[in-house]
Amino acid sequence: MGLFTRKKKPATPRPKLVTRNVDIWLTAPEGYKRTVIPAKTPLTAVREPANRHDKNAVAIHFDGRGRVGYLARSDAKRAAPEMDAGTKYTVKLDGRYTLAKDDMWQTSGKLRGWTK
Repeated sequence: MGLFTRKKKPATPRPKLVTRNVDIWLTAPEGYKRTVIPAKTPLTAVREPANRHDKNAVAIHFDGRGRVGYLARSDAKRAAPEMDAGTKYTVKLDGRYTLAKDDMWQTSGKLRGWTK
């Protein structure tokens, strides 16, 4: 080694953008008779590991109104370990939805997030 050689810093892994199409079940949030979700509005994906029906449950939350749905089980099974590792996801729906009390919609959207 010479006098002026530098030690190389260990490479830090770079975040990677993850996007994929997902299926979503939508319902009106509790306490609201009617909710309108505009198209392309970013919704927040929130992990629910204590959900008694599905240990991989990923809830979809809308702009301070609370939960408006869940990822389909097959998509949640894939997203849950990534979210447990620190990935934060948003979801954008393909269209505009009006959710009334006791309605349930199955639709698709785009899941997007950065891995750590």
